[in-house]
Amino acid sequence: MNGTYGAETIERAPAWREFEPLTTTDSACCCCAAPVVMAILPLTEPGGDPADLLLCGHHLRASRVALRAAGAVVFDASGDVVRLTS
Repeated sequence: MNGTYGAETIERAPAWREFEPLTTTDSACCCCAAPVVMAILPLTEPGGDPADLLLCGHHLRASRVALRAAGAVVFDASGDVVRLTS
């Protein structure tokens, strides 16, 4: 997939890699609570990997506007995409 930036064409790195599903032994990145979602943040530089965050319900609710603005894709424990609402 190619994208353009100004007049220069750049090759975009794949936005996804294989992520392990959430398990009951995972802990959230933000606190000691169990995670309810995995948020995948897009690449910020060429050649890098997308960042994944395991978030508890409270921190998901507190971060939903910022996650949406950043272009994150959020998955629940079953692997379904979670729609971030206002």
